[in-house]
Formats: sequence, structure tokens, C-alpha cells
Amino acid sequence: MTEEGPSWWQRILTKGETGLDSLGGRRKLPVDTPTVGLCFDYIRDLRFESAYHSDEGLRHIMTVLARHGLRATFNCAAKLCDVVADQIHMLVEGGHEVAAMGYEAEVIRDLDNDQLKGMLYKCREAFAKRRLQPIGFRTRRSECDPRLYRELSLHRFLYNSEHDHAKMPYVLLDGEPPLVRIPVCTSDRGYIRRHHKPNIVVSKHHRYLRKAIARSHFISISFEPWILAEERQRMSDFEEWLETAVRSGAKIGSLADALPARYRTAKPFGEDD
Repeated sequence: MTEEGPSWWQRILTKGETGLDSLGGRRKLPVDTPTVGLCFDYIRDLRFESAYHSDEGLRHIMTVLARHGLRATFNCAAKLCDVVADQIHMLVEGGHEVAAMGYEAEVIRDLDNDQLKGMLYKCREAFAKRRLQPIGFRTRRSECDPRLYRELSLHRFLYNSEHDHAKMPYVLLDGEPPLVRIPVCTSDRGYIRRHHKPNIVVSKHHRYLRKAIARSHFISISFEPWILAEERQRMSDFEEWLETAVRSGAKIGSLADALPARYRTAKPFGEDD
């Protein structure tokens, strides 16, 4: 397999799918310099996460980003627009991108077709109350589901960010505009997996970053505020990783910032074609 080639599981999952018949022949959206997409999953306590640590972590992360003058993507469960609207407003006021992580971080495979469609409508309605129309969507367990791709396109989402070892964004489904995959190579959940030691997690994050810088490709690692805030050392490790990225001279921003301009614009949902 070449550096840009598909992994074994990608070939199996995407065989015969529209827009993904051959990942080797996919339409890539190359970056012109080493690029880091900052990505945080904020679902607060909807799935038994600590609300306290989620909010403390969120505030600390925003302070760190402001210190460096950086913009990031926060994948938020749409229900939080009603539950903690002030937090969502704080993200928008801070200049960050708000993307959707389901209505309440649903597991996609647990939804039938009607439930999937209903969930996306609820997402749009909840964000619309706050005058937001996210263009990005991420699933809680980073699932690959062709049903979801089709519905995301219908709901005017422009990109889907999931676990993927591609070295740059690529077109997932053709259309006008197309639906793009923004790859997320790993996460910080290793901190809470029993067989993963903290130093191994940190080393992995830095290794991915070094490769992206050396080979001038895209990288994104998803972090969760509550995981980082649960132990002080984790937040320190994140800050060190981010400072390394900043010192490298890489382009750093939100997930949407990694896309060409024409891939970041969609008609408002509900507007007739």
C-alpha cells in the first residue's frame, strides 16, 4: 500500500459504494502545506460524560486556543443548543466552527432509516433555533454508513469527519456541492482505555503530527474536553502537542478551513434548488 492508498478496512467497507468505488481513484482535495485540523467532540453529559469536566475542559481549551489565536471545530450534539445554549453561543462568539454530532450523539447503526432521517431533522431544527447551519457532521463512534452519507447530502451538510487514515480530505459522494470526508486519524480516548498507557497515547499523537509535517499532508486528532480535564497532565500534554504544531509552521485551523472555498458553501437547508 502506498502512503496515500486505502487501508484494508476502507476497501472492504467502500466496495461498490457510489462515490467510493475505488478509494485509489477517489477525488482528493490536497492541502498545499502541512495542515492540522483542530477537532473537539463536545457532547457534555448526554452519554454519561462528566458535565463538570466537559465544561471545565471546554473553557480551558478555548483559553489555550485564544492564546495562540487559533480557530477549531467543536462537534456538538444538537440537543445542547437547548440544554446549554450559552456554551454553544460561547463557541460561536469565540470564532470557532460548530459541527453536528447527531442530536444526542446517537449510534447510527442503532437507527432504522426513518429514525436516521428524523434525527437529522431534529439536528437542523435545534441548530436553527440558534441561527446556525453546521456544514460538518461527525458520528459518536466514527461509523461508516452509506445511509448516513446520502442523508447528510440531502440535509446540505458538506463534510463528514470520521476515523480515517487518508492523508488529505477527499470526495465521499459526488453532487453539487459534493459531500467530503475529512479524515480524523486518531483520538484521545486511549487515555481511558485500560490497556493504553498515557505516554503511549502522547507519543502516538506526536508521531502523527511529525509525519504530517514531514510529508506535507493533513492531520486531525479528535479530543474530548472531559477527557482532557479529568487529569491535569492530559491537558498539559495537549498544550505541548499544540505548541509543537504551532512552532512547526503548519497551517492550523478548523476542519472546514482545510477545504477549498467552494466546498465550504451550501444553500440554506430547506431552500428549493
